[in-house]
Amino acid sequence: MVSITVGVDPHRKVFTASALDESGRDLDHQHFANTGKGHADALGWARSIGSIDKIGIEGASGLGRPLAEFLVHRGLDVRDVPPHKTAQRQRGRHEGKSDRLDAHRVAAETQTNDGLAHAFKNSATAAPDPVRDQIALWHNARTSLRKIRVQLIGELDALIQDLPERIRTRLPERTTARARITAVAALGRVRSTDPVQQLRLKLIRNRTKMLKDVLAQDKLAGAELSKLVAASGSTLPSITGIAVRSAAEILLEVGDPRRFTEAGFARFNGTHRSQRAPERAQDVPDGTGSAAEGTAD
Repeated sequence: MVSITVGVDPHRKVFTASALDESGRDLDHQHFANTGKGHADALGWARSIGSIDKIGIEGASGLGRPLAEFLVHRGLDVRDVPPHKTAQRQRGRHEGKSDRLDAHRVAAETQTNDGLAHAFKNSATAAPDPVRDQIALWHNARTSLRKIRVQLIGELDALIQDLPERIRTRLPERTTARARITAVAALGRVRSTDPVQQLRLKLIRNRTKMLKDVLAQDKLAGAELSKLVAASGSTLPSITGIAVRSAAEILLEVGDPRRFTEAGFARFNGTHRSQRAPERAQDVPDGTGSAAEGTAD
C-alpha cells in the first residue's frame, strides 16, 4: 500500500484535505465538514488512499484543533504547519490561492520538513497538556483585561480633565491618572445642575466601577497563573527578572522543551552561534586595531 502525507487547510465550518504520495504527487483532495462526522469521514478517505505517514494541519492549535485532537487520539502523527511556511511556498509561484492549493502546500511542507512541531507543541504524538491549555486561557484573559484597563484609564482621565474647575481644583496636581481617578471617587457624589456635567459625572462613576472590576479580575488571573506555572513544574519564576507573566509566555511559546535538541533550542530562541552577528575587525583584540595605532607614536 502506498505511503501518503496529508495536508489540511482548516476553516470554521469546513476543511480541505490533500493527499500526496511519497514522490510528492497529488493523489486526491476532498472537502469535509469541520465536525466529528467530518473528521471521521476524512480519516476514512485518507485510509482508503494509502497508509498514512504524517498529517499536517495549518494552525493545529487554532481552527484545526478539533481535527488535530481527533487524529492524535487515534495515534496518528500530526504536525502543526505555521501559516508563514505555506505562504513561502506560494511566493514566486503563479498558481493563485485556493483551499485545494493551500492544502497541497501544507502536505508538501509536512512531507519535506522533518523539523515541524508535533501538534500542541508536544515532543511526540500526545493530547494537549491541560495545564498549558489553562495557562493559555488565563494568559489571554489577562492580556485582554490589561488592554481594557488602559482604555478605561484613558477615558476616565479625559473625562476628569473636562470637569468644571471648581471640582478639578480639589484634586491633587501633577499626579498619575490612577491617583486622579481615586481622588474623584473619594469626593463622593458631586452635584451639578448642568446636564452635560451630570452625564460626565455619571460616566466617571460607571467607568470607575468597571475599572475596579477589571482590576479584581486581573488580580485573580495573576493568582491563577502563579498556581498553574507552579503546577507545570517550571522553575522559571525563581530566576531573577522573570515574573509569572513572563514565565507563562515562555511556557506557551516553547511548549514541551523535550521536543528540542540543545542546538535546536538555541536556534529557536536566537542564541545559536550561527545566528550571532559577525565580529567587527576593530573588536578583535589582535593588536592591529585602533588602540595599537594610538600608541604607535
